[in-house]
Amino acid sequence: METLVMSGRPVADAYKEQIKEKVKAAQRAGKKVTLAILTVGQDPASFVYRKRLLKMTESLGIGSRCVELPESTTTEEVVAAVQKLNEDPDINGILPMMPMPKQVDGEAVGAALAPEKDMDCLNPANGGALLMGKGRWAACTPRACMAILKFYKIPLDSKHAVILGRSNVVGKPVALLLLQENCTVTVCHSHTKNLPELLRQADIIVAAIGTSLPRTWLSPAQ
Repeated sequence: METLVMSGRPVADAYKEQIKEKVKAAQRAGKKVTLAILTVGQDPASFVYRKRLLKMTESLGIGSRCVELPESTTTEEVVAAVQKLNEDPDINGILPMMPMPKQVDGEAVGAALAPEKDMDCLNPANGGALLMGKGRWAACTPRACMAILKFYKIPLDSKHAVILGRSNVVGKPVALLLLQENCTVTVCHSHTKNLPELLRQADIIVAAIGTSLPRTWLSPAQ
């Protein structure tokens, strides 16, 4: 059977062109397009991700604003910073870098985001709308998974999808998005038994566990 390698780069390139056109159209209409990136503390991974985002926004013609708060910032202070961005008409989207320092309640920060500016579906209102199949938003990684499947014209209706991981930012939302496409979805996690057997039954596997899978787990059952 022929193997299809689903590289993300062609998908990203195609979406970049679409976004560039939308940004140009907004700018011709006199509208600003600006993403605010909020960091708390000095988490190295967050700064690497932010650097990539800034490079991306620049290439797309999107403006950016970085808000940096110190490691000692309280939940109330982060929420106040978010509310200020909510009220700023020049800001179209807000992306808080997670995880935040342990004294900051990340759920409270997500709940403070204006739903229409919530870029990573952290506001419970957006998460609830997604659960009901009516939401415009999902977290970035699940949306990317669906974009890749769509780009390569992978049929989804009636397929069995197995999700590894049940996080609020990948596992759960990608399961909901696949359900919207009429997949039968199995969500696996650290307490799941017979995982290799479940994986061998899958038509589609989404792994969100931060590690590669043993090849033997993916081999067809004998």
